[in-house]
Amino acid sequence: MNILYPLFGMVVLTICIVPLVFFARVKQIRTGNLKIEFFELYDGTGAPPDVTKTTRHLSNLFEMPILFYVACLTAFVLGLDSALLIYLGWGYVIVRAIHAFIHLTYNKVVHRITAFMLSNVMVITMWGIIIIQST
Repeated sequence: MNILYPLFGMVVLTICIVPLVFFARVKQIRTGNLKIEFFELYDGTGAPPDVTKTTRHLSNLFEMPILFYVACLTAFVLGLDSALLIYLGWGYVIVRAIHAFIHLTYNKVVHRITAFMLSNVMVITMWGIIIIQST
């Protein structure tokens, strides 16, 4: 088992969101709801909901998941090949995929925050395991 596989899974999830952002923007430009100049200084205000939501979601994938990426790389560098770490890593990716699905579809905040908090617990647990196993 290798901790890099869930890391790669998270990279794939992030890459899958990029076209959604692009197509939401292109759609709004083509329908005339948004001018392309809007993106010169894109500040998030005044954009149609699908543009704001997809853009915000992509930005979110570069916030808390950074701790996941660093945890995976730290475990790899330290040679920590714990099955629990790998299960938590895959769990994190799965829960973040669920979070993405919720956010980008029906967007019920209670469901979304539950997935978000569960993913945070997983990454914090990963860091706890790394700290314990590396000392």
